[in-house]
Order: sequence, then C-alpha cells, then structure tokens
Amino acid sequence: MLNLRLYSIYTKINDKWRGYYPKGGGEVHLRIKPISSLNAVTLIDLGNPRGITGWSYVAGSVHINVCITSIKLTNEFS
Repeated sequence: MLNLRLYSIYTKINDKWRGYYPKGGGEVHLRIKPISSLNAVTLIDLGNPRGITGWSYVAGSVHINVCITSIKLTNEFS
C-alpha cells in the first residue's frame, strides 16, 4: 500500500474486529482519499521487500496447532 503514495493516493486501514477460525467474521475498513488525477511515476528499481508481518489468533476451543499450522503455511508463500 505504501507504493500508492507515489501516485498521490493516500489510504488508511482500520481493523474493526478480528475474525476467528473457523467462523471468520472479521471486518477491516479501508479509506482512500479521493483524487482528481494521478501523478505519473517511473519505477526503475522496485527493490526487495523488507518484510511481511502478520498475526494469527485462536480463541475458545480451537487448538493452538491451528494457529501454528496457518503460520507455517503462510511462511511457505513468502
């Protein structure tokens, strides 16, 4: 989302509440400031990602192994 600032697009993300496995139901609000035109940019060197951050939560009767498995599976894609 940070690269959108190159185009003068500004966003704000708020997580209203978390969804828990297996029911889900989390909600995220994304605000995008309206723009009238886009700035031109030239991307010569995209660089390397500095990192990816994520969280995995479990609650109630869900075993902690569900959380650990989701983290391991996610790491396979990064």
